[in-house]
Amino acid sequence: MALDTLEVFGVEYTGVAGIKATDDNGNTKTYIRPQGTKSISANGSGIDVTEYAAVDVAVTPPSPSLQNKSKSYTPSETAQSESVSADGGYDGLDTVSVSVGAISSTYVGSGITRRSSSDLTASGATVSVPSGYYENNASKSVSSGSATPPTTISGSSATLSTGTNTITLQKTLSVTPQVSAGYVSSGTAGNVLVSLNASVTTKAARTITPSTSNQTIASGTYLTGTQTISGDADLVARNIKTGVQIFSVTGSYTSDATARAGDIVSGETAYVNGSKVTGSLIINKYYTGSSAPSSSLGNNGDIYIQA
Repeated sequence: MALDTLEVFGVEYTGVAGIKATDDNGNTKTYIRPQGTKSISANGSGIDVTEYAAVDVAVTPPSPSLQNKSKSYTPSETAQSESVSADGGYDGLDTVSVSVGAISSTYVGSGITRRSSSDLTASGATVSVPSGYYENNASKSVSSGSATPPTTISGSSATLSTGTNTITLQKTLSVTPQVSAGYVSSGTAGNVLVSLNASVTTKAARTITPSTSNQTIASGTYLTGTQTISGDADLVARNIKTGVQIFSVTGSYTSDATARAGDIVSGETAYVNGSKVTGSLIINKYYTGSSAPSSSLGNNGDIYIQA
């Protein structure tokens, strides 16, 4: 063993390069303190470094011998794995090239069903397309249908309603079309005659003469001609008795008037008991006074006003 400090019989010795010691059996052993640095620059074995305090190893390793390998695989539906190692005589692998063959454009896996147009089915308005692989576009022809005029038309009785200047005839119809199964692109099926029967009260042209009672035209009546309400030029106030109203005209005729032509100023007219009277009274002068006039005052036609 190497000693840095040796203590013999209680005395300490330091800084020695080595020492010899004899044990109780007379065996002598030499102990050397390691010193300096040992440099190693090449590969080797059995190099004694016990006398050195440090060892400096600067050995350049040889270049390894590496192998390049390539592997080729055929595509399959199951996973493939493989361990790749260098062949004998090589220290390891440098590169590994792996190539996998292309899958055919027509290849269909075992878990996938190949499909075509023949697998499509049509039922009514639904076309069923089963799952699977369709190599080409698939289509399904649907049989053509047809539409013909309905043969059954039914409904409630027609009803008539009237409004301002209008008459409406209404009837609810239930039409059963005749359509065969299949695809109908477009179009209509017509030329069906539908008859609507309804009772309508009509009234032809006539002249209505007012009378002592009301004359009415019932609601819902369809007028086929002009309805004329008669009028009369004599329907004026002078022809109607005072206090009487006929068709909103208030009468002014009286039968107790006493005026004569001489009481009405000449050139003026008045109606007396329904007759027109033209006045003949001529007024030349008028006088006023507080007492009755004398017979000699004025001339015929003069008026005297007593105040």
